Amino acid sequence: MTSFFVVSNLITKRHLPHIFRNDKVYFSLKVKTPVLPCRPAKNTTWRHSFGPNVCLCYSSTTGQSQPQVPSWKYKLLYDGQCPLCRKEVAFLQKHDNQRGIINFVDISDKHYSPQENAGIDYKTAMGRIHAIRNDGVVVRDVEVFRSVYDALGIGWIYFPTKLPLIRPMVDLLYRIWAKLRLPLTGRKPLN
Repeated sequence: MTSFFVVSNLITKRHLPHIFRNDKVYFSLKVKTPVLPCRPAKNTTWRHSFGPNVCLCYSSTTGQSQPQVPSWKYKLLYDGQCPLCRKEVAFLQKHDNQRGIINFVDISDKHYSPQENAGIDYKTAMGRIHAIRNDGVVVRDVEVFRSVYDALGIGWIYFPTKLPLIRPMVDLLYRIWAKLRLPLTGRKPLN
């Protein structure tokens, strides 16, 4: 649980310990939970995550809190038990090259939390691929690949799937693959 200790302007400075009498200090923060990586703002003294897409950063020089967009462009939800999915993720991680453009989330991990992933539960995530943009918009199906590949600078690989005659066929083939993925990879279907 996160604890905030707010020092308000309603409290007179003479009642505060001397360390809080400096005009530049407005809050004291005690964080017991892990925070998501954020883009650090200038003069940021602390940051805290409020859900999957928003971090709150506090500036000691301005005394203002501002929401910060996560450093990743897409959060990719993938099935870590699927051999083909793992190969695809390894390929994307290689092209991400630790830049943090894509945040990879294994939905088969026992610590997977739908609340941190736009409310997408395990069964829904297993049905088809999902990605969450850093503004909170959920992307599904082949559009995930188009978007993620574009973000990594290798969008030319999926460019043909954007063409008007090819797009509907590729989208249909993916929907068929998504339904047959578990049996084709030697796994039991979900109940």
